[in-house]
Amino acid sequence: MMIGGNYAFTSILLHTDGKNTPIRPSDLIRRFFSSAAMITYMAVLVLCIIGISIPQRVADFISPLSSANAFLSMFMLGLLFTLPRKKEDWKGTLTILAFRFAVGAALAVIMFCVLPFSLEIRRIVVLLLLCPMGSVAPAFIERCGGDGELASFTNSMSTLASLIVMSVLAGYFSTH
Repeated sequence: MMIGGNYAFTSILLHTDGKNTPIRPSDLIRRFFSSAAMITYMAVLVLCIIGISIPQRVADFISPLSSANAFLSMFMLGLLFTLPRKKEDWKGTLTILAFRFAVGAALAVIMFCVLPFSLEIRRIVVLLLLCPMGSVAPAFIERCGGDGELASFTNSMSTLASLIVMSVLAGYFSTH
């Protein structure tokens, strides 16, 4: 969802192509697979399902590229990052984060109480529901015509807040 799905759904719902046409499954699929990362993940998933493993030489060759992913994500966020100038942008960021953490916390409580898995798995699900926004979100927001700078700031604040919340929960889980 982070590397293509959310963009596909959002861009169609917002009609970012400028056309106010009904949503067609073909448009959704086309946009879903407009991400090179999404195509790569799907190809590797298909190879895994049919039992074909990637040769070690190929893995060694692409290893430096995959290692650069975290750097490139942070670099992109840094390029877009600026502090909001308007009071309503600060309010918007706080509203988004409050909504995101409220929904995440509610889902975390429900999943922790309802899921029929071991305690360790349920704790991991709780932490995942409170993790930061995806690092590619600002790029997709810009592609949809949104404010990439504000999205980058909100994403950075999400990361900071999530690290604090997840650290507190991980500490609590380790003692209980």
